[in-house]
Order: sequence, then structure tokens, then C-alpha cells
Amino acid sequence: MILLFALMVLSCSKTNKNSELDSKRLDDIGELRKMRASPGKMVLVNAGKHLLFLDKTVDTLADHIYDRAIVLASENQFEKVRVKNSLLNAQLYYFNDERTVVIQDYEGKIYLLNLDEEGTADRPGLIARKLRGGQDQVIDLKGYGLTIMKGRWDYNIMRMKNPNNAFAVLNYSYVGPQMHDHANKDMDYAEMEFRVPRCDSGGIGSESCSAKSSNPIGGVECSVKCKTGYYACCENSTTNCTCQKEPVVVN
Repeated sequence: MILLFALMVLSCSKTNKNSELDSKRLDDIGELRKMRASPGKMVLVNAGKHLLFLDKTVDTLADHIYDRAIVLASENQFEKVRVKNSLLNAQLYYFNDERTVVIQDYEGKIYLLNLDEEGTADRPGLIARKLRGGQDQVIDLKGYGLTIMKGRWDYNIMRMKNPNNAFAVLNYSYVGPQMHDHANKDMDYAEMEFRVPRCDSGGIGSESCSAKSSNPIGGVECSVKCKTGYYACCENSTTNCTCQKEPVVVN
């Protein structure tokens, strides 16, 4: 038993050391911005055609509270991610154009949240060339929309809901000033289901937009980037930022 424990400790130490080396190599990529001073706890939620990562920007938050959310939306299921919910010890990077997010899991994997377009096509290779394990370490995840949100979400509440839409899950678990204990109240959760937002900013032809609200449903701020063929749509009252398919033009 003692030998097994010692081997486990040695394995964890080796993994962390290798991850620190990978992190230093990623720091050398000029286009990348590190968003954390050090790795910390994150949550991965596979919501079907949405991939959701929860992050903390404030160290003093309770363990189950997160204040940054990143959503990658796709037309297809994210089959490369087998789990529905997972806790990660991870480092977070953005490319300068915010069209790719890099999440370095200290268990060895790199999640690449990438808008599926020509301008980002070389980024999986760029990341892989910096890593010890090369392409085998990179989980390349492509989508049509990349949303970044600020707010306060309770992961304990989130786990009570079946994750089939990331924005509905965020609405459901939001714990803003008016809803900090809504899990204990008799509330109509149908009111928090996601609906296609009204475009207070963005709209047809827009590739990005942002929204901010003092009385939100899903968060306090959001911004979104969309690939060609989709337009950005942001609604202030719900603080939802999504990408909608461009309408077909009939001549």
C-alpha cells in the first residue's frame, strides 16, 4: 500500500513537472495571452453541441462558484470529449484575436477551442509543435461561435440540470444579486430556458458583438466571435451572446 501511494505521488509530480515545461513553451508563442497567473480549478461541461468551460478569476470565491464562462458552439456533437462533467486543474490562454482559446489541463491534455475557419487552421499544429507529446496531446475542437461571459455561476446547481444547452445551463445556475439563493425558492425554471436573443448589438453581417446588463439572467457581461456564414447577436436584458446562421440570399 505504501509503495502504491509513493508511485502515485511520483507520477503526479512528474505530470506536474511536464505540464510546467509545456506551459513555458506555450508562453513563447507571441500570439498567446496567459489569462491566469498560475493553473487553477476549471470545470468542463459537454452540453451536446455546446462545450462549456467554467473558470475563476477571483481566488476567494467558494469552491463551487465560478465567474468566467467560455462556450464553443458547433453544428455537431463534441464526440472528442467523452465526459459530461469534469473538474480540471488547468491554465487558460487566449489568442490575441480571441478566435481561439487554449486550455492546458495539467493532466497532460490541451483543449483547443477554435473557430472553424481558414485564419485559425494552422493553430493546432502551432500548439502541437511546442509540446512534448506533439499532436497526441491536442484535443482540437472546432465550432462556429466562441462566447466569453462574466458572472457568477453555482456548479452545484448546474449539476442538477441535464446539460443539453450551455446557455440554458448558465441561466439556470446564475447566482447574481437578485438570484443568489434561487435554488431554494419556488421559481419557474422555464423562464430561464434559453431562447434566441434579440439583437441589441450585432445582427446580420456582424462577426462579433457584446452585451452588458445590470439585471441579467445569464451573466453580467458577454462577448462573441462568429465564423463566416454566421452573424453575432447579443441581447442586453438576458446577457446572451450567440451566433446565428446567416439567412440564405435568394436572387
